[in-house]
Amino acid sequence: MIEQLQWRGYTDGSIFDNNGALLLRTRETAQVHELFDYLWHQDSGRSTRTMYYLYILAGGASDRALITDVLSSYRP
Repeated sequence: MIEQLQWRGYTDGSIFDNNGALLLRTRETAQVHELFDYLWHQDSGRSTRTMYYLYILAGGASDRALITDVLSSYRP
């Protein structure tokens, strides 16, 4: 899914935990995959459950200023 979004021009990702807290802003898909791996380890019982799922706000280069503005005033 992440690669499909990137292929369609959604190259900027803002990742939130299941409580709505911003974890990461990135253009690197590897970082997003690492977070998914972290959740998978929790699902498989390899570590203590701290998160249940992630929210992804995906945007393109033309959305950066808007997303920055929105996130600067966002409070979960």
